[in-house]
Amino acid sequence: MVLHAITAPRIVETCGWLARNLPFVDHVALMGLENTGFALANSELLWIDPVDYRDDLEQAIKLLVWAGVKVSIYNLPRCVLSKSVWPYAVQSISDWKNGYVKECEQCIERPRCGGFFTSGRPRRSRGISPVLAS
Repeated sequence: MVLHAITAPRIVETCGWLARNLPFVDHVALMGLENTGFALANSELLWIDPVDYRDDLEQAIKLLVWAGVKVSIYNLPRCVLSKSVWPYAVQSISDWKNGYVKECEQCIERPRCGGFFTSGRPRRSRGISPVLAS
């Protein structure tokens, strides 16, 4: 499920529905938006700061985990996520289009962080800040 301004506000309901109605689902991937292609062409419609759906993402993951569904978060930096979901966040951006910003230089989570897309026209969350202590 790609998270953007249309899907993110419905993430709790969608993941709850998946957990209740599709017991055969083995894995749900919740993916941050890569601002390229049609997403770039529709940026004003699709862009949402991950900070604005952070709490809903956390609740959605709890629902899936409770239902026994494996879940992963792709394409989102750790600093915009609740710490409780960090175990589900993976480095998923291809190395040739993955980068970090100046704030990442001091961040202790950088080795485990998914980083940022350098492709397309990246949008920047207002939540980007280095994690300085665990």
